[in-house]
Amino acid sequence: MMWPGFQAVFGVPWPVKPFTTCIIDGKELSRRIRIEDRHEAIFNAVDIYSQALRKYLREEEARPQMWFAVVPEEVFKYGRPKSIVPRDQREKSTSKIGKKAAKSILKKGSLFVEEREAAALYEYELNFHNQLKARLLDKPDK
Repeated sequence: MMWPGFQAVFGVPWPVKPFTTCIIDGKELSRRIRIEDRHEAIFNAVDIYSQALRKYLREEEARPQMWFAVVPEEVFKYGRPKSIVPRDQREKSTSKIGKKAAKSILKKGSLFVEEREAAALYEYELNFHNQLKARLLDKPDK
């Protein structure tokens, strides 16, 4: 995609050396974004980024004021609302409940923590970009 560049957009130069970096496991990200249940796939792919950023914030004193998340092409391709992973490239889903049951739990609630946790992945939209922002802003202290 064409983009004018950081300096043109924000009016400040891009630093030669980053303030910090968080490295994620590319193979695990690739596996997760290809899970057959799209809600589970995107939720679990976002988890990799979220966990890396939160780990940095828990363990390091220096705090960046802005993060840039670099995502591979396959996350851009399969992390969108209408994306479809080719059948021969899909990973098996491990979700304990289906979308219908999850929506019911999210709407009506449940006495069981396990059910609420399993339903949580259906709480967000099927969009990697939007879900990453929402989840990082939703629970900043976890």
